[in-house]
Amino acid sequence: KDSEKLSQCCINLGATARQFATVCVYGKSGTGKSRFLTELYYARQKSGNKCYFIKGENNRNSLYEFLRSLINGIYSFNFNRDGTIVFPESIKNAFKVDKNFKSFEFIDSILKCENQNDIDTVSARNWLGSVLRNGNVTILVDNTQFVHKDVLSFLRQVCNDLQLCHCNSEIVFAFNSDYMMSTSLAYHFLNDL
Repeated sequence: KDSEKLSQCCINLGATARQFATVCVYGKSGTGKSRFLTELYYARQKSGNKCYFIKGENNRNSLYEFLRSLINGIYSFNFNRDGTIVFPESIKNAFKVDKNFKSFEFIDSILKCENQNDIDTVSARNWLGSVLRNGNVTILVDNTQFVHKDVLSFLRQVCNDLQLCHCNSEIVFAFNSDYMMSTSLAYHFLNDL
């Protein structure tokens, strides 16, 4: 019942004009955080949001791999064996016509980088900020305490960048307090929120 109430609350948040939302759910193992996120995913999808579900235990990957995965989720890109993106024809044409199109600034930087250190994080933040500002987007991060520290820092910066933005997007973080240490980045991130 509590999960249903929380889910309804978040649906209602999306029904009115509001500021970008950073939502944190935390508790011990078995308290229903993952179930809540799953219910919220389907409820927000039903209300018209594009939803992306990230499982922390599966995303201990680098920021580079995380961003490529998110790009794929947002644009439905495929990747060649060498790791380059296969653009749909309509995207290729738009990119050829307007090289300054903001979303492609970031994608172009990801295509050019050869490793984690080459990522232009400012372009990446601008890209994700643009995606969240210009659409009804819900990103759900389960078991946030397991997310790679570079990914968590990146998401923290995006949330800070958007805190005064008026849009119907949100990032929802679920933290399992059984696995958090007071010295971890996830612990400090939760306390900052």
